[in-house]
Amino acid sequence: MFSETSNDEILIVNLAKGDDSAFRSVYNQYYRKIYQFAFSFTKNREQSEEILQETFLMLWKRRMSLDPSMPIAPVLFTVSRRLVIDSFRKSMSAEKYRIEVTERLDMLHTDTAEKVEFSDLKRVVNDIIAELPQQQQTVLKLKKFDELSYDEISELLNISKSTVKNHLMAALKTLRSRMDREGILYVLLILLAK
Repeated sequence: MFSETSNDEILIVNLAKGDDSAFRSVYNQYYRKIYQFAFSFTKNREQSEEILQETFLMLWKRRMSLDPSMPIAPVLFTVSRRLVIDSFRKSMSAEKYRIEVTERLDMLHTDTAEKVEFSDLKRVVNDIIAELPQQQQTVLKLKKFDELSYDEISELLNISKSTVKNHLMAALKTLRSRMDREGILYVLLILLAK
């Protein structure tokens, strides 16, 4: 009986030898699944295609280190999962974060008279946030606005859970200190982050 595992073994052995037909066989067998996996996260056709291409490029580059006794699908999905996470990491920026802060402030206060006061508050808060180191900005956004857990942030940014906590504590400490100096109640930051 010819099982999928023994088929994978043959493909991996042939891949290690640089066999183009083995590579095409793996590609034809998995490209739709990898694309759908990437698209389920990115919701972006071009980004998913890039992840698909990069996944198979990585497979080709690492073909010599593949273990023939292991199935090939987990390898492909692990590589594509890492590429999805990297893609998210690259797409995060301070500008996008500041836009989200502004949108949340606008949702909280729609009254015209309050908007004048809150525009000053938004400017100060955005300025403080913009001065934070990039990693602190990202962790603060993911925790307070996207409401991700420490574990989720750790996996997404590929840093330890304690590093996530340290970045968040440092960001909040800086915000609290600066807001105290500016005469802004720290509690407003907590309200804005809800």
